[in-house]
Formats: sequence, C-alpha cells, structure tokens
Amino acid sequence: MGETKGIAIRLDKELYNQIQCLKLPRNEIIQEAILQYLNKENKSSIILQEDISDDVYAEVYSTLHNTEIVPLKQKNQYQDELISILQSQLSEIKKDKEFLQQQVQFLTKIVESKTTIFERIKKKLAASNQPD
Repeated sequence: MGETKGIAIRLDKELYNQIQCLKLPRNEIIQEAILQYLNKENKSSIILQEDISDDVYAEVYSTLHNTEIVPLKQKNQYQDELISILQSQLSEIKKDKEFLQQQVQFLTKIVESKTTIFERIKKKLAASNQPD
C-alpha cells in the first residue's frame, strides 16, 4: 500500500469489544473493512451501469406501455367519444328550445290577437255611437 496515514475513529462499545476479541491487529481489521466497503461500492455502481441491458429496458417499457399507457389511451378515447355524443345532444336540445320559444311567441300573438265575440260587438257599438 505504501505510505500510511493515521485516522482516529470512535466505535460503538459492542463493536469495539468484538474487534478486541479477534486475533488480528485492530488497524488491519479496520483497513480490511474499509477496502471491502470501497470495493463493494465500486462494484455496485459498475453493476448498475453495465448489467441493465437493452432487453431489460425494452421489457420494462413494454410492460409499462401495456399496463399503464394503453388503458389510459383507451379511457381517453372513450371520454372523447362521450363528450362528442353529449355535445351533439346539447345542440339538439338547444334547437328544440329555440323551436319551443318560437311556438310560444306565435301562440301568444294568436291569443292576443283573437278577441271574443263580446269584445268585437263592444267595439262596433263604440264605433257606431261616436259622432262623426
């Protein structure tokens, strides 16, 4: 390893007692533990970068696409169709409303323009009683 440097560390009492029971010197035990930890860290980062193949990505994408995206697209398409149907029904209801309003206005005019027989006789009498 070459030149060595000192490090002061504090350990949990149980861990310290376990190290004391071993036959190896403390600094060798700690140095070995640090080397194992560093090697494990390097290997895990390499594994993450290299072990995931394109096939795995394709499989994950395919699974997500089939289980999440396709059902959402179908639901969206169904809702678009439903909106279209409701809009056409609303348009028909608006046309019906306009027609009924026109009919009400027409019938109101007819009722207002029709006078009873008594009203007509009264108008004739009033016209004949007026001096010319």
